[in-house]
Amino acid sequence: FLPVRLETYNMYSDKDARRAGTCWDVRGTSYTERYQDTHIWLAKYRPFTKNNKDAGFDNNLNYNNNYRYYRYAETLLNAAELLLQTGGSSATALDYVNQVRTRAGIDKLTSVNVDDVLNERHLEFVGEGKRYWDLVRSGKAASMLKPDTYGYRTNTWTEKKKYIPIAQSELDSDPALVQNDYNK
Repeated sequence: FLPVRLETYNMYSDKDARRAGTCWDVRGTSYTERYQDTHIWLAKYRPFTKNNKDAGFDNNLNYNNNYRYYRYAETLLNAAELLLQTGGSSATALDYVNQVRTRAGIDKLTSVNVDDVLNERHLEFVGEGKRYWDLVRSGKAASMLKPDTYGYRTNTWTEKKKYIPIAQSELDSDPALVQNDYNK
């Protein structure tokens, strides 16, 4: 359940506190290997017994640690990207990115561009479902989302995959809406 690629583990520097919060490294531990096993697992949603005592339901189902919330780091990185994309203050964008890096325990940058922000988002949000949309939004999806040796990604990304169908109930409620053309 939720194996992490070795490349993902290795993209963090040894000083980066986010690696321990993201990757549960069990290399050297003996256990029954699973499908796509790298001996590194996503730690963000790992169950901890201390979190399930007051779950209010079957304690084996969720461990009360599957919260989704908007973090301050996301606010900072979104603001930095917005500033850089719209001609805002690059000094302010740099400060925002460096606040995230300081919290992670790694060196500050001396300058910042949109690719730096996207890289910080990649490190900050591994396993949270944001990278795909970052790549689509930045126009890098076609070059980055290719089949891999693990079998996680088995096909190549195409432009038509960025269009999500609009729900029929939404189309029914507003006659002006037109279904996305996701068959391009």
